[in-house]
Amino acid sequence: MIHSMPLLFGMMTSPLTVLLLIVLVVLFFGGRLPEVARSFGRSINEFKKGLKESADEEEQKKLPKSEDRVP
Repeated sequence: MIHSMPLLFGMMTSPLTVLLLIVLVVLFFGGRLPEVARSFGRSINEFKKGLKESADEEEQKKLPKSEDRVP
């Protein structure tokens, strides 16, 4: 039995273990998965929106203001 323990821990990184974890998550948290995915999508959209606003602000700082120009 002691000799089979390293084999068991070696199996922990196998694709079978990853599949088993996915199945367990779906079984136990399947009802919440749509809510989590929706929240994740909103977070990504907010992050992208923040990046765009930051880039726009940087662009505005680079442009000279029309009041500063001498005619």
